[in-house]
Amino acid sequence: GVYSAGFEDYSKIAVDIDKKDETYSAKTYDSLRGIRMPDGISLYQTGGKTYLLTANEGDSREWGSSYCNEVERNFKDGKETSPTGAITNANSGLAGKVVFFDSSDYDGLDDSKDYLFGGRSFTLFEVTDNGLTQVFDSGNDFEAKTAAYLPDYFNCSNDDLTVDDRSGKKGPEPETVTVGQVGDKTYAFVTLERIGGVMVYDITNPAQVSYVNYINSRDFSEETGSDDSPEGLHFIAADASPNGKAMLLAACEVGGTVAAYELSANKNGSSDSGSSDSGSSGSSSSSGSSAAQTTVTSSDQAVTVQQAAVSTAVLEQA
Repeated sequence: GVYSAGFEDYSKIAVDIDKKDETYSAKTYDSLRGIRMPDGISLYQTGGKTYLLTANEGDSREWGSSYCNEVERNFKDGKETSPTGAITNANSGLAGKVVFFDSSDYDGLDDSKDYLFGGRSFTLFEVTDNGLTQVFDSGNDFEAKTAAYLPDYFNCSNDDLTVDDRSGKKGPEPETVTVGQVGDKTYAFVTLERIGGVMVYDITNPAQVSYVNYINSRDFSEETGSDDSPEGLHFIAADASPNGKAMLLAACEVGGTVAAYELSANKNGSSDSGSSDSGSSGSSSSSGSSAAQTTVTSSDQAVTVQQAAVSTAVLEQA
């Protein structure tokens, strides 16, 4: 059968759609929903069950030089509202442009709701004979954590470092997801196309999914630097790796590099990768231009990450 990936309910999950305040300012909106529209998907099995993971990027339809199912509203002067009229400048404080999904040509959607492209999240479903049952969704983790770790680049684009630039569209844009085992744990790796980097979650027990780490080796010294905009991921298990250690490869579409990360289990639950200021409210970041540099991490990580290389030409140095 064909099954829906569902929606993000922004009456319950706070989202930042204000691109003009230049900071992370997540709010809830009673009428607002995000159509998940997965880009990348992945499967894994555990406990005799099959699970599907979706990276909920969202995308509009392009025809010629225009996007035919977008509705752009500018809240700046108070004259425009969301498509339903439920969200206004006066009741939301929005002052910039927001791109909504044009639901007028589609059946099955609620006329009383406003819709955004994508969910700014990843979702874990159990696959059953009757369809998909949601087990976990990351909610607003991606925005909240990138805002904490990289506040100066929150919701920037992959070709524009302006803070908040993508908040009125699809935020960080989860692009693809893959699964791999490091030590005795199974992890989900999710790329963020716009600000860059990879989110890591422990999915060993689908009933107790937990955030682990955020890896970002993008060079923020220029608009389009190395390791910018990871598009595809490939996990290499330790027993298939040339150095006997699990690795994650990220093909970075805009940066034109392949970032290679060496992964190892962190048994004590704290970072031993060399960062002196990692913490739950912030961290250091590297440009990705040299080997074995600490990437953006959090103190509750269970996986130690070393950047092994940034291009296929030096991959054997990992």
